[in-house]
Amino acid sequence: MSLYDPQDESCCLPNDIIVTTVPSGFFIGRSLPERPNEPQWEYVGIRTSFSEALALARQEAARLSSRAWLQREGSYYYRIPDDPTAAFGFDDDGNIQH
Repeated sequence: MSLYDPQDESCCLPNDIIVTTVPSGFFIGRSLPERPNEPQWEYVGIRTSFSEALALARQEAARLSSRAWLQREGSYYYRIPDDPTAAFGFDDDGNIQH
């Protein structure tokens, strides 16, 4: 299974939704317009399961007509497919499938 190629699009335009791993599960945030001395993210939610985090990210991205991304390994962002049945390349815990 191949990963969605993050190189063909640029991540984190305003309103893009980002999922990242935190100790309690998965943090979901919304990217804000870049402004000096202001936050770059807005809290959307925390989910304990990867599938719930992806569902919330897709829902928010659709509501905002934006895109959803999974942040992994530092500054690598993988576009989350809009279609929940599409191959994505991550297991149920958010780990890359080999």
